[in-house]
Amino acid sequence: MYQVLLFDADNTLFDFDACEQQALIAAFQQYHIDLTAPILSCFHAINADLWGKYERGELSREEVVYTRFQKLFSRFGIAADGVRFEHTYQSKLAQGHQLMEGAEVLLRALKPRYRLFLVSNGVVATQIQRLHDSGLYPLFERIFLGGNRQPQATAGFF
Repeated sequence: MYQVLLFDADNTLFDFDACEQQALIAAFQQYHIDLTAPILSCFHAINADLWGKYERGELSREEVVYTRFQKLFSRFGIAADGVRFEHTYQSKLAQGHQLMEGAEVLLRALKPRYRLFLVSNGVVATQIQRLHDSGLYPLFERIFLGGNRQPQATAGFF
């Protein structure tokens, strides 16, 4: 019989696609840049490529998040600081805590019978804010965040 259940955050508990869309729209609006369909499509392609390289061990998580908007802006000739934009995007993403349908009900039903843990490679500050804002934070016994492959990355353990 299982005693411990592990959950991922994005597209398991949180509707990451909805959160991402909301964050992108808000960040682009803040920078007064039109988020056109070609820009959005290109962002998704760049992002998928970079995350694929991360999964194959070719890039660090930091290289993914701190180069994706620089690459996007370079392709479209947009004069904006990609690293600053990333920070704005992460801030907006942290505000998005739309849950997958039934996620909270499921966790509350499981909580009395199982030890619940959350494990995510998401940005620590972003995930913590989303977990608090959604009300899910107290449902987990421990939360492991950060996406850093080294075990000594204790800053991501709560």
